[in-house]
Order: sequence, then structure tokens, then C-alpha cells
Amino acid sequence: MIRVENNKITIESSIATLEDKNEFRTAFTKLTNEGHREILIDLLRTTVLPSELIGFLIDRKRKLQQKGKSMKIVAINEILKKQFDSIKISEYFDL
Repeated sequence: MIRVENNKITIESSIATLEDKNEFRTAFTKLTNEGHREILIDLLRTTVLPSELIGFLIDRKRKLQQKGKSMKIVAINEILKKQFDSIKISEYFDL
């Protein structure tokens, strides 16, 4: 389940699914279409992300940067942080 507040997207599922990815994509697109220059991501409740969602995050961060915009992970569960560390993307997301 995804919740959107202002320019922040929160994944509320502890184990994110491909359905969550689809909801996330919809929310992300809506926020960028609304003109937000910074998108905030809250992953505090999430311990597992599907690889497709991780790939989506990497791709969208890169595309936003190319347009002078940004995406920040503002909260992350420690278990998920270890996964990001193991696949060497923590630095990319400034965690």
C-alpha cells in the first residue's frame, strides 16, 4: 500500500509487492506531473523491495537529476538499508 502526502511517497507494506510498484509508479508520475522538484521517499515500514521497484527508483532518480530535480529517501528500515548496502546502492541514494 502506498500513501502520498504533499511531495512524499510512503510505502506502507512491510514486504512490498509488484502491485506496490505499480501504485508507486502512479504516485510518482502524479507528483512529477504536478511539478514537484523534489520527491521524498519513506521506506521506514518496508523490509523487502522487489528488484523491479529498486530498478525503478534508480532509473527515476537518474532521470530527475538530468532535469535538475531530486529524489531522496528520507527514511529507511534498517533491514532494507542492509540490502541496499549489499547491492552497493546506499551511496547512490545518499543513505
